[in-house]
Amino acid sequence: MGHRHVTGQRGERLAARMLEKEGWTILSRRWRDGPRELDLVAVREGVLAFVEVKTRRRGTPQEVLASVTPGKRREVELAAGAWLRRYRSGAGESDPDPGPVRRIRFDV
Repeated sequence: MGHRHVTGQRGERLAARMLEKEGWTILSRRWRDGPRELDLVAVREGVLAFVEVKTRRRGTPQEVLASVTPGKRREVELAAGAWLRRYRSGAGESDPDPGPVRRIRFDV
């Protein structure tokens, strides 16, 4: 496993911990739909968040946001659509249940 992969996984764990401390429930981690991946899917008080985690050793928040290209945004949107189709259409017993969702957002 490469250094970048290990750093990315560490960033995802830290992001999940931070969200949980803020009252979010993590429904999925590194969820895949073919070649697409959602880093984290979380829910809190009717808000469902699809979270793209970017881990950097240095750089400004603006630089990190800029690293999420229009193509990457589209991939996350497509993966989010697949996640919603799977889990909001009669999820199985072991599938995460987002409960009633009033709002959906995308976070970096």
